[in-house]
Amino acid sequence: MHNNWAFLAPQPGQMAPNWWEPGRVHIDIESDALHLAAEQPLRVLSSAVLGAGLRDSHHVLNFQVEADYARTDPENDIASRLKRRGICPDDALALMTAVRLADASYVVAKGDGWDILTVVTCGFRNAASVADFLSDGRPDDRQRVWTVGTINIISVVHGWLTDGALVNAVMTATEAKTAALVALGVRTRPANNWATGTTSDAIVIGCDQFANAHQVTYTGLATPFGQALAQTVYHGVLDSGVKYRDRLQTSSVASRVGDVNFRNVTGRS
Repeated sequence: MHNNWAFLAPQPGQMAPNWWEPGRVHIDIESDALHLAAEQPLRVLSSAVLGAGLRDSHHVLNFQVEADYARTDPENDIASRLKRRGICPDDALALMTAVRLADASYVVAKGDGWDILTVVTCGFRNAASVADFLSDGRPDDRQRVWTVGTINIISVVHGWLTDGALVNAVMTATEAKTAALVALGVRTRPANNWATGTTSDAIVIGCDQFANAHQVTYTGLATPFGQALAQTVYHGVLDSGVKYRDRLQTSSVASRVGDVNFRNVTGRS
């Protein structure tokens, strides 16, 4: 896998990089939200809290909420937040996280006819694995109380991905996320399985389909695009995950966390 990725660093004194030139995307952290605003509408596939599915949108927002957030109508809550910003909910996708937005990671990659920006916020206090729910082929009846901790992945492509390629990209990004969690050493408790994600992860994959762009049809790990996307997601989850882990270990919350193991690794290398 070629090393064609890099971190997109904020300017000194800034929490976000402000601008991604290839896709002409504005990036900002506005009080309770990390906001990506594209000058051209994006064709997006997502599992967003608001705007999930396949749609066109100019705006992607990752809203920070309290760890004990318990509203039963998050879509209405988000719609109200968007309207206060002057953004039409029909032209936006929105995610939610309890992770500090300042700990987001921004990773970019470039290929033949496309560019990728991946933004990750990573928390894993509710780390989970499919294996947690299985025991000798039967459902596991252990009782668990899940806490807020979400891995949100937003990947924006300056290029043209077919709808099928967007679906394939979700698979590739998910594989990369899991690999990063293994590298972080994240295990679930009490089962002690390797975490494959959390119980509330979300993903957004979008492309601007700019004029004369070469169509990307396949985005799996056998393709240059898939390899580059995997690199951005892997290093984004690793970097944001290390920030989250370090903050957790030095906070008063650490003594109350009983559902996560992790090893000491460095996110940036």
